[in-house]
Amino acid sequence: MKLEYGEKTVRRAIVCFLGLVLGVCVVQPVFSGPLSLGLAAGYYMPSDSAYKDLYGQGGLMFGGSFSFELIRKFEVRVDGGYFQDSGKMNLTKEDLKLSLLAGGLGVRLRFVDAKLLRPYLGGGLAVYGYKEDLPSRLEDVSKTALGFQIEAGTYIRLTQRVLLDLNLRYVFMNAKPLREAVKLGGIRAGLGIVYQF
Repeated sequence: MKLEYGEKTVRRAIVCFLGLVLGVCVVQPVFSGPLSLGLAAGYYMPSDSAYKDLYGQGGLMFGGSFSFELIRKFEVRVDGGYFQDSGKMNLTKEDLKLSLLAGGLGVRLRFVDAKLLRPYLGGGLAVYGYKEDLPSRLEDVSKTALGFQIEAGTYIRLTQRVLLDLNLRYVFMNAKPLREAVKLGGIRAGLGIVYQF
């Protein structure tokens, strides 16, 4: 039996994200700072040795984010990303494919709001929906895992409303697709562009 991300699941995720954005925009005057939308690309490197044997070191992850300042220098953030990698079985060399939808809900605390740099530390929850396409003689795997993440980085101001986001994150997450746990978490390093309004 082949398991895939259902269209209903994807639609629900999009509706929830848009509902959150709309809800925050309606009550924006309560917040002390701006709302922000961002796009990012980065390198995702899972820490599991079995993953590295089958797929390699990792690859590019693309995503987006929405955030707002609840109080000055304290940012609440929702983000998401997509990652895909291909590999081969160790013995038979049959093709494998892993698809991963990453979501996060967290906070960032900025230390300084200087003209150019705004360094921060952050943390929060992480949820991964993953699907592994296996050879036809085996059953594909499709599950969800929950973990947490810590991060550090800095915003770099380009204009009054546009910033770069240089970020390094570590995700702690164990998934159990079969009998053994797999460490889906690992290092995510990326660069994003953020628009404040």
